[in-house]
Amino acid sequence: MRVKGRIWIEDENGDKLFGIGVYELLMKVKSGGSLSEAAKNMKMSYNKAHNLVKALESRVGFKVLDTKVGGSRGGGSSLTERGEDLLARYRKTMDKLNKDMEDTYELYFSDFEIKKED
Repeated sequence: MRVKGRIWIEDENGDKLFGIGVYELLMKVKSGGSLSEAAKNMKMSYNKAHNLVKALESRVGFKVLDTKVGGSRGGGSSLTERGEDLLARYRKTMDKLNKDMEDTYELYFSDFEIKKED
């Protein structure tokens, strides 16, 4: 057995602001340099990915991605400095909360047994 949890950040109204899906999308943009490719990789339409990023930027009040329009030279996207900071803070928060969950689980469930029926 193990413990699992989902972690996201909500705004003051309780609306989801940022979670693992947007985090993974932005990490793929960071590694691949393209929102379009990141969306394809996640089996998501470009429009949905674009709207997620724009909604996030609107709600946090800063640009998360710098985007270069395509054309003969090709386009691309990269994280802004504040976008990088957002990802780093979310990753550290996830790591800490996951560690705390595992430690708490171990404290209360280390001796708990589940007997499977034959």
